[in-house]
Amino acid sequence: MKRVPVAGVGLTHFGRHPERTGRDLFAEAALNALEDAGVPRDDVEGLNYGNFMGSLAEHQGHQAPLMAEAAGLTCPATRYEEACASAGVAVREAVKSL
Repeated sequence: MKRVPVAGVGLTHFGRHPERTGRDLFAEAALNALEDAGVPRDDVEGLNYGNFMGSLAEHQGHQAPLMAEAAGLTCPATRYEEACASAGVAVREAVKSL
């Protein structure tokens, strides 16, 4: 497998956020990661989004493009759904695409 560095990280604080949507939480983490990496939004070429609860919790299965929009990205976006491995699969697919 290729060696790929993690250029930046971002997160939202763990806990209940009943007043915020999944888009709000994702946008906060994504923008923090881009700032940490020093990468302008226009330089992002693709979004690999891992999520399996969106269609159940927010009644929205077509989440990847919505998350990209929430973060101000205009790149192609793909959602990966693999139960508790969704995020890991999204990262694996991103690495494989390089």
